[in-house]
Amino acid sequence: MNYRYLVVDLNNLPKAEDFLTKTELKQYQALTTDKRAKEWLGGRYALKKLATDFFNFPINKMQVSNKRTGQPV
Repeated sequence: MNYRYLVVDLNNLPKAEDFLTKTELKQYQALTTDKRAKEWLGGRYALKKLATDFFNFPINKMQVSNKRTGQPV
């Protein structure tokens, strides 16, 4: 089995509007601390970037949701 990983520089992310859906953008804007918002955005970007490269699907059309426990799916 092959594994891929992506190292994301949290200080050099694309603009949130470029890769988040409207629903995700609302979630992002509701985060209250800069540190948490930056980590959340970096996690979404990394996951979407890896999935986009694998499935050849537009990054801004893919939505990451959360389980009740908070885990992204």
